[in-house]
Amino acid sequence: MDPLQSKKRKRSLQAMGMVAAALLLAALATLYSAGNKGSLGWTLPDKPAITEQTGTVSVEDLAQLWQWSDGELRGGAANSRWELRWLAKGMTEEQALKLAEQLGYTDKEVVPEKDESGGDTGILWKAQHQEDVGRLMVTAIRDSGEAVDQVQVVLLLIPSNPAQHLGLEEADGRIREAIRASGATSEPLLSVKLSGQTLHQDSVERLVKAAGALQLDKYEDEATVIRTYSSPKLDASIRLVDGEKGADASLQIAVQQARSEKQKDEPLNLTIGVPLIAGEALATQISGK
Repeated sequence: MDPLQSKKRKRSLQAMGMVAAALLLAALATLYSAGNKGSLGWTLPDKPAITEQTGTVSVEDLAQLWQWSDGELRGGAANSRWELRWLAKGMTEEQALKLAEQLGYTDKEVVPEKDESGGDTGILWKAQHQEDVGRLMVTAIRDSGEAVDQVQVVLLLIPSNPAQHLGLEEADGRIREAIRASGATSEPLLSVKLSGQTLHQDSVERLVKAAGALQLDKYEDEATVIRTYSSPKLDASIRLVDGEKGADASLQIAVQQARSEKQKDEPLNLTIGVPLIAGEALATQISGK
């Protein structure tokens, strides 16, 4: 496994044992990270931070991210791996099924989810199919809150390669329209992740400068450096909370550590998340990958 993926999986698994099942769907709105001494309180491994996404990725954010990454990743933005996730809260089971219908899923494609013993997993159903823009996966999850018949729906789009900027914007518009047509009253929260290889030795610094970003937090080990930022140029935001402490993050960048002088001149794996990079284990549970 790629060192970056391995680290993300380890951190996510550590967090999953400490939160309620209802928070599994908060890959868009939850971050658990292990930090170094001196880092902000929410990064301590024994104090996982529950976070709440307060601002969605906007069309302008997509344009900014495409522009910033296009000159910093090998092959440009189009040949990077994109992932778009929408979180739709407060839906009923009927609305969730209507959403699947609005998106063109057939009854056979909407598959109920049960564990090996036939018990309830909390996930009502999953559905996926290939579209022109890419592979779209939808997961309906029963809300464990006090409200009766409350469902949260996570939609994951993995665009075809090469990606198209206009195609990403159109997909966002289509999904938002389908959610409204289902009868849902709240707007979905979108988060975006893209991965590729650095084009320049200082690609991270150039991205941070383009975003006008202020660093909030840093995690570093022998394989990976992960930095969390606040950027005034992005509408997306997520509130990081630990007790009375808190900060609004809008950008996260993870880059592979160069292990030798020679490797410093070679492309390094880079992942960008707006507002955060979703945890690998949480993403896997939701998407079924």
